[in-house]
Amino acid sequence: MKKFLYVIVFLVISSNLGLSQQITFGIVNSLDFNLYRFYNSDYLQNRYTVKPDLGWTFGISALYNLNNNFIIQSGLSVTTKQLVPDLNKVTHIFESVHYTSIELPLRAKYRVYSFSKTIDNSISDKSKSKKRSKKHKKKNKLFDGNAVHLYAIAGLTYSQMINVKPQYFDDGNVVYEPLEKQKTLYPEIGIGLSKKYLDSHLFTLDFIGRYSRNPFVFSTSVVEKANVEIGYFYTW
Repeated sequence: MKKFLYVIVFLVISSNLGLSQQITFGIVNSLDFNLYRFYNSDYLQNRYTVKPDLGWTFGISALYNLNNNFIIQSGLSVTTKQLVPDLNKVTHIFESVHYTSIELPLRAKYRVYSFSKTIDNSISDKSKSKKRSKKHKKKNKLFDGNAVHLYAIAGLTYSQMINVKPQYFDDGNVVYEPLEKQKTLYPEIGIGLSKKYLDSHLFTLDFIGRYSRNPFVFSTSVVEKANVEIGYFYTW
């Protein structure tokens, strides 16, 4: 049911905004720094350090421009990670676990700054009246679509594990129950940059942190991963 929530949200937004809103499609590729508990074969219970594991995410994505300041982003991606907790053989059976998941992100981006020197000389009538009454008021910058824009990002990602492959310490003589394929909803925050090229090409660079919901046995209790996501979008 959670998968359909994203579709419903998109349909509601689209119906309220009308056909004048721009929709841009593209691909995203992400380098992930997955954080997990590393035990270093320690015989002392609950003693561990937090280590990063490099992962990878690739997917298709779409941007829905509400106006010059707000963007909604969603899509479909596949992500992979391999955790090597190095647990001791006396109290644990895992040597490593490899996860592959399908993810559905839904993020809101708010433009907080534009690296542009363009001045707004065509403001609305309401703004003009205010400007006349306040002669010393600072001029507003006109939105420059070709400038580099800085965004604040917040959202949720629904993650469904499709493959869980554990590696055990034993020689394979013991048959273990398969690990559960978890379904998890992650909250995310971050910042991002975007730059248009020749009006139809858009490049994005996002830095996103994901809060942990403990979906697997080695999860940290605060941050599950941080990722650097590069996106390319094309407007037809």
